[in-house]
Amino acid sequence: MQLTLKTKDGRVFDLEVVLPYVRKDGSASALSVWRGTCRQCGAPFEVTTSASLASISKSKCFARVHCDTHKLRRPSWSARQPGDQHQIEGNSK
Repeated sequence: MQLTLKTKDGRVFDLEVVLPYVRKDGSASALSVWRGTCRQCGAPFEVTTSASLASISKSKCFARVHCDTHKLRRPSWSARQPGDQHQIEGNSK
């Protein structure tokens, strides 16, 4: 039996596998691995959630719409130039 999740905006994610997981405190849990497709190129990508139905319904990972190649890349804080400081603090020069 295959489980499919359809988001409000019509995106489809298929449950690929449920994996056993051990939390930091040593208790047993499970992770669900879901497969979606990139809005731009159609390539598959995976997202992981807790296997709990309550967690799945609250998860923000299903908002993802692009594969790793096409997802938005934001510059890291360490890559910003000293002249960009006014943009970070909101000061105008």
